Amino acid sequence: MKMPGGTEPRTRQCSNLALSFFSTLHKARLRYSDLINRGTDVIARFGDRIGEIALLPADGLLSLKPASSGHLNLYQSADAVFSIRPIQYHAIEDGGV
Repeated sequence: MKMPGGTEPRTRQCSNLALSFFSTLHKARLRYSDLINRGTDVIARFGDRIGEIALLPADGLLSLKPASSGHLNLYQSADAVFSIRPIQYHAIEDGGV
């Protein structure tokens, strides 16, 4: 299905509204490394840490199955509050992950 006046399928455009998560820390680090290898200024764009948090059903709608990269889309619920939950941060060392 196309969006009115748009050229992209609806699902592709809607994914721009989702929060990105990865199924494992390892998969997130691989993606970060891939972005660095492609010349993306990852630290300026995304920061120098990878956050790890347990998602709850009340957080919103999550992709049913992760992509092969481990990427998941979360369409955040209005009731989701991440700031009061424990988050573990993982540093990126020496330009790598």
